Amino acid sequence: EGIRCEIVNASMHFADRYWIIDNSGSMAINDGHRIVQSGDGHTAMIACTRWKELTQTLEWVGEIAIGMRARTHFRLLNTNDRISKDTTLTLGHHPASTKTLNEERTQLGALVASSPTGGTPLCAHIRQVVAQVRAQENTLRRNGQRAVVTIATDGCSTDGDVATALKPFETLPV
Repeated sequence: EGIRCEIVNASMHFADRYWIIDNSGSMAINDGHRIVQSGDGHTAMIACTRWKELTQTLEWVGEIAIGMRARTHFRLLNTNDRISKDTTLTLGHHPASTKTLNEERTQLGALVASSPTGGTPLCAHIRQVVAQVRAQENTLRRNGQRAVVTIATDGCSTDGDVATALKPFETLPV
């Protein structure tokens, strides 16, 4: 009950959620762990790739976004065969959206079924999220809201200094 209430409250205070997701080649390394549940209700940790470990979290967050209509932007660092050339998937659209819940779940399924590849252009994606938050800054402040930015990565950026890219967030409602 407690976590449900916190999630509902947070969805009102945070207008948008941004996930910058590392789907670079290093995420294919097999040193991750994920939780599985057996038919008798017991849970266990099993070995998997870093990517599979992360996608378990992304599925959970995605289902919450869809179910609560809590707009969440999942931003992959690299394109791949299962995801369109636009590396951002937005879930949790307003109920008036023409996108159905099933369409959103299909898109989430494609994201988590994709495979990691490429480098780690983290700074470019951070700068793009900074620009998106900056564009809605006045509305967020007027409504007493903020945005959440989550960066899920296992390595160093291949395109610059992350601290420098993150610096603008210090003055934004994040």
